[in-house]
Amino acid sequence: MERRAHPRIPLDLKALVSRQGTGPHRCQIRDFCPGGMYLVPGEVGSPGEPPALVAGEEVEIHFSVHRGGAVTGQRQAFRVNARVAHLRGHGFGVSFLHPEPAAMQALTEVSRRPGAPAAEGSGGRSALDQQQIVGRFRERVGKRLPPLVEGFFHRVGEALVAQANWAKSNTEEAAYFDAVTQLRKLRETILAAYGDLILEQIVALTDSAASGNPGLSGSGPGGLALVDEREFEDWVAMASLITRAEVDQRPLLYEIEQRLADVVGSSVDKENNPVGPAVLCRSFRDALGGVGGTPAVREAIYRVFSEEVLQRLAPLYGELNTLLAEAGARLPPPRPQESAAPPS
Repeated sequence: MERRAHPRIPLDLKALVSRQGTGPHRCQIRDFCPGGMYLVPGEVGSPGEPPALVAGEEVEIHFSVHRGGAVTGQRQAFRVNARVAHLRGHGFGVSFLHPEPAAMQALTEVSRRPGAPAAEGSGGRSALDQQQIVGRFRERVGKRLPPLVEGFFHRVGEALVAQANWAKSNTEEAAYFDAVTQLRKLRETILAAYGDLILEQIVALTDSAASGNPGLSGSGPGGLALVDEREFEDWVAMASLITRAEVDQRPLLYEIEQRLADVVGSSVDKENNPVGPAVLCRSFRDALGGVGGTPAVREAIYRVFSEEVLQRLAPLYGELNTLLAEAGARLPPPRPQESAAPPS
């Protein structure tokens, strides 16, 4: 099983983050690795407002640690230059820009002191336990998802031919039949590409939040990245299908996201949940490549994908929640007068 290049080292350390043109913001370093770190605004027990950061901009991170003996030691201040790699949940990850070895050594020393957070994952879960749980999750998805996608291929040709019968021109009709031919010809390639994309993203979820890898968060019209016209058209076609699936499976999705977050030690939500409707749809779009030359054809393809995959995910979600629960992945405690599931 693939392992991350640098393991994440948990930490609870106060820091100040400054960016050009603004004063410093109080933050808490939650973990770090040789490539970067993950921070949240505020301090332990006192969350604050996140600084108005933009992915790609440079920031300065200031922190200090006590080094040496209790009597003869002293606090030593460090400044690290970094670039914002991604904004996730309530925090943000940064990539270091030529960090000083002394600063990295100081962080390592703090992480090894008594009372420091347990290594890798929440609740003292070891890196090996984390990898084993994610490995079982990945294996279950790799077994249960392909039959759903096969169901899509069994139906899509018939659905596109039916749409072709309603075409308003010979050109429009030909576009549907061309898509049927392409899907039949590229079926195995698309199946393999889609499976690889999903499984790789499950592994990517365990990558350090500080490594600069945004994990499963995809670029799209809701993000910072510019998108081309076709990508925007695809997003419009998929948006309502994704929303419907998210609403229909909200309780199961919530539990998967919370339990996965407990395992990997970082935020998991509908945008980076590797088995969530948004990620499943984006990965399917990427696997299709250039298949379906017009917006109408691709919209018809996505509708069949929704019917055969997104609307049939409940059994898989149930199995994954059982797997995670049996592995010890926990849900957050319910708020007063609330259940563990989000309000409907």
